[in-house]
Amino acid sequence: MKTKGFKLFVHNTNEPESAIPTTVASFERNVAYTDGTWDYENKMYWIPQYTFQFRGYFPADALEINDTGYNNYEFYYNNTTQKDIMMASATKSHAEAQADGFKAVDMPFEHLLAKVNINLKVDTQVDGTPKLGAIVKGIGLSGVAQKAKYTNDAWTGHYGKTDIGRNFESPVLIGESSFNQQGKITLDHVDGEKVCVENEELLVIPQELKEGDVTLQLYVDIITPPVWYATENNYNYSILMQDQPLVCNIPAIKWESRKKYVYTATITQNFEIRFDVKPTEDNPTIVPWEDKSMSGTIIIK
Repeated sequence: MKTKGFKLFVHNTNEPESAIPTTVASFERNVAYTDGTWDYENKMYWIPQYTFQFRGYFPADALEINDTGYNNYEFYYNNTTQKDIMMASATKSHAEAQADGFKAVDMPFEHLLAKVNINLKVDTQVDGTPKLGAIVKGIGLSGVAQKAKYTNDAWTGHYGKTDIGRNFESPVLIGESSFNQQGKITLDHVDGEKVCVENEELLVIPQELKEGDVTLQLYVDIITPPVWYATENNYNYSILMQDQPLVCNIPAIKWESRKKYVYTATITQNFEIRFDVKPTEDNPTIVPWEDKSMSGTIIIK
């Protein structure tokens, strides 16, 4: 966010706005992070006795913004861009300004999308050893809403269906107890063994799903459990099925803004995908999405 900046809209909240000089009643600026401070050029002056609403959008280049006045805004988002979008708002008055006329306005940005994470593993024996292995070449969701409008703190007007996903330049191997894939895709412990592709993330417009509206899609090679040969510095396995698409329905759910949905799915020895559900665990696990939230200060004069 600091490298891209954001779009700021400021509106007078008092009526009638026509009584205020139009040069200071409302304005928009591009805000940049410079020398440790969020700031913009051509600063505007506070108007005595008046209160202003500030709204910030990130990233402005991914949105069709129509911000025309106090509490009057909307924008459209296309999910195929897979860009993380955030918004912040604050209301401040001239009476709170500092003695030198400057005013620091806190802008706490929040995510407006939902994040779907896929933890992927393979079937294991009772002792935790894998029954099979897989080389994961791609992962995605099919049937998610392509576009929607955000206004009055809510998503409306969903239309179109699209596919979103990731193709891995370096296919990810799962089903072996000591292999570690460096980078964004990692192997992690599941049931005592490292047999899981963890935390591959996809961004989605908040929406309510019925069973079958959206499907999880994997593109994999199914292999025998890979065995590591240290002397050869390599794995030994046989391919059982190559370039195999695996598909399963996402259960009915409502994806909401500012939340992360962590699904755990298993590739079975029947070459299917299964969502694991245990009596003491939820699938997906739902947690607040706060890891990348940003907040900064906009200096208004």
